[in-house]
Amino acid sequence: MGSTVSEVSNIPLLPDEKVLFAADFTPSPIIRSRKNGLLVTDQRVAVIHPQHVFVFFRVGHTVTSTLHDKFSQATVGRLMSRVHIRLALIFGAVGLFSMMGAGSMLLGMGSAASALSLLVTLVFFGLAAVNLWLARQLGLTVVTSCGHHLTVAVDSTEHQHMLVAADMIQRLALGKQVTPYSPPPPPAPSSYGTTTGYGTTTGTSVPNPSQPWGQPPRGTGY
Repeated sequence: MGSTVSEVSNIPLLPDEKVLFAADFTPSPIIRSRKNGLLVTDQRVAVIHPQHVFVFFRVGHTVTSTLHDKFSQATVGRLMSRVHIRLALIFGAVGLFSMMGAGSMLLGMGSAASALSLLVTLVFFGLAAVNLWLARQLGLTVVTSCGHHLTVAVDSTEHQHMLVAADMIQRLALGKQVTPYSPPPPPAPSSYGTTTGYGTTTGTSVPNPSQPWGQPPRGTGY
């Protein structure tokens, strides 16, 4: 899904474990190269989240998993990122103090210093607004019987594959048989047309027969 090395490939498999669903998802609409991985097997569900310092420097990753008999529920929908909410509050508070300082500078130091402080205020308010926008994400959450949460955020173009994974997890929790599903990788850019989403092409394109393994099962949804 858009990265050279799949994140989900970093999740080690257990002995005799059969992979039913494995895919990388895009949690950020801005940093498109960053991915989270979701792995569903006949024994468990696992998610992998890369860890970064200063946004771009990767320092490792965390893997969280739970066995099927520990499932409580699986939900899909909008998630609120506590990290982005916290950053929005911090940037908003700094912007508010900067705005108050701009008023003081206007009285004591002149319009030049006040204008600079006002510019800084606008920057911090802008950062707060961006983080508020990023705080709402689409995602899949698996809740265990112990109250732990396994969460993976997805891009809107990956929504259908998230629904497939959620339906698969629910069926496994009920002890039902599940057919393995492999989300297709996004096609390479072509001069014959414009690619959107997961393989939807507008314009003139070269014929490319669809593959059965790349199609979501019908009737899946919440």
